[in-house]
Amino acid sequence: MRAFPLRRLGLSAVLAAALLPGVLVVSELPAAAQPWSNPFEFGGHGGNDFTDAPVARDGNYVSNVTIRTGDRVDQVGLRFRNGTQVTHGGNGGTLHTLNLYNRERVISVEMCASGGDGRRLTYIRFTTDRGRTLSGGRRTGDCVTVGLPRDADHTMIGGFHGAAGANVDRLGFIYTGPRS
Repeated sequence: MRAFPLRRLGLSAVLAAALLPGVLVVSELPAAAQPWSNPFEFGGHGGNDFTDAPVARDGNYVSNVTIRTGDRVDQVGLRFRNGTQVTHGGNGGTLHTLNLYNRERVISVEMCASGGDGRRLTYIRFTTDRGRTLSGGRRTGDCVTVGLPRDADHTMIGGFHGAAGANVDRLGFIYTGPRS
Protein backbone atom coordinates (compact mmCIF):
# COMPACT_ATOMS: atom_id res chain seq x y z
CA MET A 1 0.00 0.00 0.00
CA ARG A 2 1.39 3.44 -0.96
CA ALA A 3 0.99 6.50 1.23
CA PHE A 4 0.20 9.91 -0.26
CA PRO A 5 0.28 13.17 1.71
CA LEU A 6 -3.01 15.06 1.49
CA ARG A 7 -1.42 18.50 1.54
CA ARG A 8 1.09 17.69 -1.20
CA LEU A 9 -1.53 16.04 -3.40
CA GLY A 10 -4.04 18.84 -2.91
CA LEU A 11 -6.83 16.42 -1.99
CA SER A 12 -9.43 16.43 0.74
CA ALA A 13 -9.75 13.23 2.78
CA VAL A 14 -13.15 12.48 1.21
CA LEU A 15 -11.90 13.00 -2.35
CA ALA A 16 -8.71 11.04 -1.65
CA ALA A 17 -10.68 8.08 -0.30
CA ALA A 18 -12.92 8.09 -3.38
CA LEU A 19 -10.10 8.47 -5.91
CA LEU A 20 -7.45 6.33 -4.27
CA PRO A 21 -9.10 3.13 -2.99
CA GLY A 22 -6.65 0.88 -1.19
CA VAL A 23 -4.21 3.74 -0.60
CA LEU A 24 -3.29 4.92 2.86
CA VAL A 25 -3.79 8.69 2.94
CA VAL A 26 -1.72 10.45 5.59
CA SER A 27 -1.51 14.06 6.67
CA GLU A 28 2.23 14.40 6.00
CA LEU A 29 5.27 12.45 4.82
CA PRO A 30 8.97 13.13 5.42
CA ALA A 31 10.43 16.01 3.40
CA ALA A 32 12.22 13.66 0.99
CA ALA A 33 9.01 11.89 -0.04
CA GLN A 34 7.91 12.17 -3.66
CA PRO A 35 5.75 12.74 -5.64
CA TRP A 36 4.26 16.02 -4.49
CA SER A 37 1.53 18.19 -5.90
CA ASN A 38 0.84 21.87 -6.22
CA PRO A 39 -2.78 22.19 -5.05
CA PHE A 40 -3.39 25.01 -7.55
CA GLU A 41 -5.78 24.08 -10.38
CA PHE A 42 -6.63 26.48 -13.19
CA GLY A 43 -9.91 26.43 -15.11
CA GLY A 44 -13.56 25.89 -14.28
CA HIS A 45 -15.77 23.82 -12.01
CA GLY A 46 -17.27 21.24 -14.39
CA GLY A 47 -16.14 17.74 -15.29
CA ASN A 48 -15.20 14.75 -13.17
CA ASP A 49 -12.26 14.97 -10.75
CA PHE A 50 -9.12 12.95 -11.54
CA THR A 51 -5.57 12.49 -10.27
CA ASP A 52 -2.52 10.69 -11.65
CA ALA A 53 -1.08 10.27 -8.13
CA PRO A 54 -1.23 6.45 -8.29
CA VAL A 55 1.02 6.35 -11.41
CA ALA A 56 3.28 9.39 -10.90
CA ARG A 57 6.50 7.98 -9.42
CA ASP A 58 10.07 9.15 -9.00
CA GLY A 59 12.31 7.81 -11.74
CA ASN A 60 9.34 7.17 -14.05
CA TYR A 61 10.23 9.69 -16.74
CA VAL A 62 7.63 11.04 -19.14
CA SER A 63 8.40 9.89 -22.70
CA ASN A 64 5.74 11.97 -24.45
CA VAL A 65 3.07 14.57 -23.86
CA THR A 66 -0.13 14.56 -25.89
CA ILE A 67 -2.92 17.07 -26.34
CA ARG A 68 -6.11 17.09 -28.38
CA THR A 69 -7.14 20.65 -29.23
CA GLY A 70 -9.38 22.70 -31.48
CA ASP A 71 -11.04 25.85 -30.09
CA ARG A 72 -10.37 24.47 -26.61
CA VAL A 73 -8.32 21.79 -24.86
CA ASP A 74 -10.18 18.53 -25.40
CA GLN A 75 -7.60 16.17 -23.83
CA VAL A 76 -4.21 16.05 -22.11
CA GLY A 77 -2.07 12.95 -21.74
CA LEU A 78 1.28 11.56 -20.69
CA ARG A 79 3.10 8.36 -21.62
CA PHE A 80 5.81 7.16 -19.24
CA ARG A 81 8.99 5.27 -20.13
CA ASN A 82 7.59 2.18 -18.35
CA GLY A 83 4.71 2.09 -20.89
CA THR A 84 1.98 3.49 -18.63
CA GLN A 85 -0.24 6.06 -20.34
CA VAL A 86 -2.77 8.47 -18.81
CA THR A 87 -5.26 10.67 -20.66
CA HIS A 88 -7.94 13.03 -19.39
CA GLY A 89 -10.77 14.59 -21.40
CA GLY A 90 -12.57 13.74 -24.61
CA ASN A 91 -11.60 12.65 -28.11
CA GLY A 92 -12.42 15.87 -30.01
CA GLY A 93 -9.92 18.16 -31.66
CA THR A 94 -6.66 17.28 -33.36
CA LEU A 95 -4.05 15.08 -31.65
CA HIS A 96 -0.59 16.66 -31.13
CA THR A 97 2.38 14.85 -29.55
CA LEU A 98 5.75 15.97 -28.23
CA ASN A 99 8.20 13.07 -27.88
CA LEU A 100 10.72 13.91 -25.18
CA TYR A 101 14.45 13.23 -25.44
CA ASN A 102 16.15 11.07 -22.81
CA ARG A 103 15.97 12.92 -19.45
CA GLU A 104 14.18 15.93 -21.01
CA ARG A 105 11.65 17.36 -18.56
CA VAL A 106 8.44 19.37 -18.80
CA ILE A 107 9.12 22.37 -16.55
CA SER A 108 6.29 24.82 -17.28
CA VAL A 109 2.75 24.93 -18.62
CA GLU A 110 0.84 27.97 -19.85
CA MET A 111 -2.96 27.65 -19.76
CA CYS A 112 -5.84 29.92 -20.81
CA ALA A 113 -9.52 29.54 -19.89
CA SER A 114 -12.83 31.16 -20.75
CA GLY A 115 -16.52 30.41 -20.70
CA GLY A 116 -18.17 32.06 -17.69
CA ASP A 117 -20.20 29.42 -15.80
CA GLY A 118 -19.11 26.70 -18.25
CA ARG A 119 -15.45 27.73 -17.95
CA ARG A 120 -12.86 25.32 -19.32
CA LEU A 121 -9.33 25.35 -20.73
CA THR A 122 -9.08 26.91 -24.19
CA TYR A 123 -5.29 26.85 -24.67
CA ILE A 124 -2.29 24.96 -23.31
CA ARG A 125 1.46 25.13 -23.94
CA PHE A 126 3.99 22.73 -22.37
CA THR A 127 7.65 23.84 -22.29
CA THR A 128 10.62 21.56 -21.61
CA ASP A 129 13.99 22.27 -20.03
CA ARG A 130 15.41 22.21 -23.58
CA GLY A 131 13.06 24.97 -24.72
CA ARG A 132 10.86 22.74 -26.85
CA THR A 133 7.11 23.32 -26.74
CA LEU A 134 3.80 21.65 -27.47
CA SER A 135 0.78 23.92 -27.75
CA GLY A 136 -2.75 24.02 -29.02
CA GLY A 137 -6.16 25.60 -28.63
CA ARG A 138 -7.20 29.24 -28.67
CA ARG A 139 -5.59 31.89 -26.48
CA THR A 140 -7.96 33.99 -24.38
CA GLY A 141 -7.30 36.92 -22.07
CA ASP A 142 -7.35 34.82 -18.87
CA CYS A 143 -4.03 32.94 -18.84
CA VAL A 144 -1.52 31.66 -16.27
CA THR A 145 1.86 29.95 -16.43
CA VAL A 146 2.70 27.28 -13.88
CA GLY A 147 6.40 26.50 -13.64
CA LEU A 148 8.93 24.85 -11.39
CA PRO A 149 11.05 26.98 -9.07
CA ARG A 150 14.57 27.70 -10.35
CA ASP A 151 16.10 25.54 -7.60
CA ALA A 152 14.05 22.47 -8.58
CA ASP A 153 16.94 20.58 -10.17
CA HIS A 154 15.78 17.37 -11.81
CA THR A 155 12.16 17.88 -10.71
CA MET A 156 9.61 17.53 -13.49
CA ILE A 157 5.91 17.61 -14.14
CA GLY A 158 5.09 13.91 -13.84
CA GLY A 159 1.30 13.83 -13.67
CA PHE A 160 -1.94 15.77 -13.59
CA HIS A 161 -4.88 16.39 -11.28
CA GLY A 162 -8.03 18.33 -12.09
CA ALA A 163 -11.39 17.71 -13.74
CA ALA A 164 -12.44 16.72 -17.25
CA GLY A 165 -15.39 15.48 -19.26
CA ALA A 166 -15.63 16.00 -23.02
CA ASN A 167 -12.98 18.74 -22.49
CA VAL A 168 -10.40 19.56 -19.84
CA ASP A 169 -12.24 21.77 -17.35
CA ARG A 170 -9.37 22.46 -14.93
CA LEU A 171 -5.80 21.25 -14.54
CA GLY A 172 -3.09 21.06 -11.87
CA PHE A 173 0.25 19.23 -11.70
CA ILE A 174 2.03 16.48 -9.80
CA TYR A 175 5.80 16.81 -9.61
CA THR A 176 8.29 13.95 -9.55
CA GLY A 177 12.05 13.61 -9.52
CA PRO A 178 14.74 11.14 -10.50
CA ARG A 179 14.96 7.97 -8.46
CA SER A 180 17.40 8.46 -5.60
